[in-house]
Amino acid sequence: MIEIEEKEELLLIKLDPENSQLLKYFLRDAIILESEKIIENLGETPSKEDYQKLTYPLKKLHELRRCVENETYQYLQRA
Repeated sequence: MIEIEEKEELLLIKLDPENSQLLKYFLRDAIILESEKIIENLGETPSKEDYQKLTYPLKKLHELRRCVENETYQYLQRA
């Protein structure tokens, strides 16, 4: 946890090599599972809305993966 100015606290995960590697494995597994879910639920001719709804979690997982793999990031903020 890091304190910023007066009493504002951020819950962070330090991206040391061990944590980064564990998060990479976790995110890759989550991406695989989410991809399978999309394939099962998408159907032959999905509407744009259905496509966006189903692929949103996968896009977010890829964003997180890119952050974890980027060595310039030292911390990942927890929600």
